[in-house]
Amino acid sequence: MIYKDILSKGIKIKIIGDSIAAGAGSSMSYKTEELICEGDGTKFFRRVAPNSWWGLLEQYLRNNYITCSVENKGCGGAFSYQINKYLDALVSIDDNLVFVLMGLNDRKRINGMKN
Repeated sequence: MIYKDILSKGIKIKIIGDSIAAGAGSSMSYKTEELICEGDGTKFFRRVAPNSWWGLLEQYLRNNYITCSVENKGCGGAFSYQINKYLDALVSIDDNLVFVLMGLNDRKRINGMKN
């Protein structure tokens, strides 16, 4: 399969977004002191979540495609406009594949996705 050839060569995977991206709520998940980004009076810290979807992906790749890497910069509690605002700090030109999971927190805002 084509994807196995790509993975065997090694790719850098980045995950950005809100708490779904960060893995909040999964078992053994916890927030670290590592600051991902800050602004608008809010600080977003890295989360370790070995049993989340991305943690399991990372484990699979580490066991089967050791040249691949997964970096998670999910910002739990972030709104879409904040992810967009910090995009340059979250994504690198060196990333080969970026998963973007955001928008769920926008439903909490008065105007939701309109802003």
